[in-house]
Order: sequence, then structure tokens, then C-alpha cells
Amino acid sequence: MSDISGTTSGINIDHTELWSLELHITGEQLKVLLYSKAQANSLITRTLALDLSTGSQLKAVEAAVYDNQLLLSEFKEVSVVVDSRHFVLLPPDFSADDAAAPDGTSSAQAALDAAFGTNGNADVECAFCQMPRCAAAVAFEVPKGLDAFLRRTFFQPRVVHRLYPLCEHFARLNEGSGMSRLHINYDPDGQTMDLAAFSHGRLAMANTFTFRSPADAAFYALHAWSSLGFDSLNDEVQITGIRTMREATEPMLRKYVSYVMPAIFPAAALRIGHDAVNAALELILLALCE
Repeated sequence: MSDISGTTSGINIDHTELWSLELHITGEQLKVLLYSKAQANSLITRTLALDLSTGSQLKAVEAAVYDNQLLLSEFKEVSVVVDSRHFVLLPPDFSADDAAAPDGTSSAQAALDAAFGTNGNADVECAFCQMPRCAAAVAFEVPKGLDAFLRRTFFQPRVVHRLYPLCEHFARLNEGSGMSRLHINYDPDGQTMDLAAFSHGRLAMANTFTFRSPADAAFYALHAWSSLGFDSLNDEVQITGIRTMREATEPMLRKYVSYVMPAIFPAAALRIGHDAVNAALELILLALCE
């Protein structure tokens, strides 16, 4: 069952301790996904607007959670995806607990500061997660206090970057591959796209872009393809996400790349709910990463 509404008040779940809760924090929305692996076709989604008039994204997230009491129930597990555009991909031997730099910041924080010059910004802090299948890690910027709020509100929440479930899923598809492949994912919002490139099975790049038109989206994809030196005759583009964008950009991409095709939606996700194909892919894939 899927719905876009401003509340979870109409949802009735018996034994929430058997259910999983996933939250996706974007700039202006809190996307909610609920499911139980013990119950077929159990998927429930909601999209809650964040009231940024509260003064900060953190306060808006807090208000959205407290205004929807269902989210405060006891769940089997809680995962949180943060849509942060300030992030850096790091080698797998990085960790948030590495030896601190002279100024007291962690090495992950230092890498984030070097990329975006955020050192000294009292409104943000560094979050961190490993991507084991990709042999990489990601450090990303979140609102100051967000991690503390999540950990005092939910029991042992897993907090990851938007690209984590996408890259880990695509890495699985590319294991042992002898070709290079560019994955494109179009978000249901119709203006956000994710790119993840793998060269002979290894993660080569990953990023998220905002686009205004299908031509913009095709440009970002082709620029990444060219920059990585992929072979237009032998390598491959796979596209996931909303159908309208897939259909609009495939002909543009085929002018320059021989193999452009829609990716097969993971069958395991359909067991969670038939409506999974219409939900944000990063949330659906996160359920499969458990």
C-alpha cells in the first residue's frame, strides 16, 4: 500500500516489533517506508513534508517524527538514509574513529573539510558509513545534532548516505564482471538522478545530480561516461527509476552508447510489496542490504 500524505495516522500495525522502519531525509521531505519480511505484500510508504519554518532541518525532522507517533513505536530495526550532497568517497581503511587530526577532527571529517571547506561550520557535522561490497566508505555532512537525535529516539538505528544502498546493490551486480558499466537511477521526484560507475567490477565513481530536463540528465551521464573512458561499443549503461525518464533518455544515450537498457527490478523486493517498483529505489534496496 502506498500513499503520499502528510501523516501516518491512518496506518494500523499490530506487533510493530516484527516490522522494519526506514526513513529517508531529503531537503524538504521525510520519506517513510514500513514493511515486514514475515508478511507478504506488507509495504507501506508515506511522504511527510518537513516544515522548514521551524528554523532548521533538524527541528523539522524532530517535529515530523514526534507528530507521527507510529514512528516512535518499537520496531525490529530502524534505518535512516540521509540525502546529503556534501560527501566524499573514501578508501575502505578510513573510519570515523581513525586517529584525530591536530585540530581534533576525525580523518573522515578532515576529508570532508578538504573537499567542501566546511571546517568551522557549527551547523553541520560529519557522518560516516562503510560500503563493504564497493571496498569503499563515504563521509557525508548532516545537520548538527541529527545523529544524536536519531540515536536517542530510535534503538540502534543504522544511518547511511543515499548512495549506500544503490552502490552496494550495483556492486553485487558487477561482481566478477569483465566489462565496465554505468548505472543511472532516476528518483521518483523527477529531478534527481544517481550515477554509479563500475570498471571491471570495481566502483569508479558515484554521485547525485539535480537536472531540469531529460537532456540535462543525458548530459550528466554521458559526461561521466566520457570522463571514465568507457568503451561505447562494448561497455554498458543500465537504467533504473521512473519510467518517463528512462524512456526519455534512452534514445539520447543510444546515439553514443551501443548498450543502453533498463535494469531488471530485483525480484526479492516484490516480495515486500507489489508497489515497490514505485517507491524510492534507495529505500527498497536498503531492505535487501540487511
